[in-house]
Amino acid sequence: MRSRSPAVLPRRAVATAAVLLLGLGAACTGDDDGGGGNADGESSADTTVPADAQPPAMPEVDGPITGPGDMYLDPLEQNVEPSTGTEASGYVVEDHIVSGTAAGDRYRVRVQVTRPGDEAGEPFSGHAIVEAIHPQGIPFVWNFTRDHLMARGHAAVNISVFPNTVGTLQEANPDRYGELQVTADDANDNSGIDFAHASDIYAQVGLLLKSDQSPLPGVEWLHMTGHSMSVGPVWQYMDTHHARFRLPDGGPIYDGYFPETTRTASRMGPFPEVDVPTLLINSELEVEAVLVEDGIDYRRPDSDEPGEQFRLYEVAGMPHNPSWMHPLLRHGFDIEATAAQRCANPLNSFPYNPTISMALDHLLQWVEDDVPPPRAERIELTGEVGDDDVAVARDDHGNARGGVRSTALDVPVATHQALNEPRDPDQDLTPGSCLVYGSQLDFPAHELASLYGDRDTYVDEVDERLDELVEDGWVLDQFADDLRQQAATVDGFDG
Repeated sequence: MRSRSPAVLPRRAVATAAVLLLGLGAACTGDDDGGGGNADGESSADTTVPADAQPPAMPEVDGPITGPGDMYLDPLEQNVEPSTGTEASGYVVEDHIVSGTAAGDRYRVRVQVTRPGDEAGEPFSGHAIVEAIHPQGIPFVWNFTRDHLMARGHAAVNISVFPNTVGTLQEANPDRYGELQVTADDANDNSGIDFAHASDIYAQVGLLLKSDQSPLPGVEWLHMTGHSMSVGPVWQYMDTHHARFRLPDGGPIYDGYFPETTRTASRMGPFPEVDVPTLLINSELEVEAVLVEDGIDYRRPDSDEPGEQFRLYEVAGMPHNPSWMHPLLRHGFDIEATAAQRCANPLNSFPYNPTISMALDHLLQWVEDDVPPPRAERIELTGEVGDDDVAVARDDHGNARGGVRSTALDVPVATHQALNEPRDPDQDLTPGSCLVYGSQLDFPAHELASLYGDRDTYVDEVDERLDELVEDGWVLDQFADDLRQQAATVDGFDG
């Protein structure tokens, strides 16, 4: 183990002329165009970098930490089949302890780096996603996109900025993580996180990662991300810290933002404008819970304009969480049987990971090569946000209209919806355990026969639609064959 105070000089300049001239202003409050956005829409935000913008303080880093005891690996990481895990893919996982002062208080956090090793199929690409570990102790975006990231040589960094996460680490290994500390804000219902404290940590860790003492040598582009509750600090950083803290050359510390399924952060309103690309991807649950139920309009127009680069993807039929990561599965339950007993409807098996990976791939290409992602329609509503009777507009099968499309909805064999609930509201089960995994009602055999005739015709239609989706950028080639194989095994066809 080594301890060091890194030099302030960055590894390399990453700013372009546009990056140097453009920055974050106030959060966007402009009107939404209700569809794919308007690249020519005017912004009320001040997108110039403040004259007093400067590098944050440089933290200290110890690592890689090799003990005492075992490294904490999140429950989803532990459940990965060894033959497809990080080690089998030639990746290495390292613990580092980063410490400093943030918002006037001392902190000490774990920064876990997952990167290609010497045996990886692809060398390190220079891209890394940076994610706050969710209060459940899981870096969700890494787990959703790991197959894609490791196939491309990308890296992942997760940080323990939530007080709950620190508690989880300390409970797992008090000898290794006992001295971790972050400031809590008991008045904040976002798991007690102190946003100012967390944002300072994000800034300092980002600067460290791009310094000549980086625990991730070779990093060129950092992309801040998070899932669900972990997007709250992403929203806040974009609003208060992105323009305020810069690299020594004036460039941004974070080169892209990927807020993913943002039920918590979307209630804060439209995501702030920053001078780097932002791709916001929401499930159908955000539309149901935030737009329809709460009447809060988080939408803002898509744009390709420098300083306003933004995409919103609302994915029709996608739940807030994929069913494969349901916590009951992690405790040894038969997931289908248990869900049938405890939830009103079967859980939604929407192709979650391929969809999130597709969107993340678009962001990384946008950042590195200035390739704008395709634009998607918004999920359709029956009226205006805030209307008493507004709802998600649905087709004859009960599936949502508009939004990012998939073969699950365009060649349907089921109704995929984002909502579910406990079968018995009084049972000892967190309602969210059903709600966030959505519903799937499979079509009966007679309906499948009416739609497609037989399985072969259905598979042919899936193949045709998949080819279109791949060509248009909505499915990655990497996952197309898996989706075809899943279509070939769909239950319900006679014979």
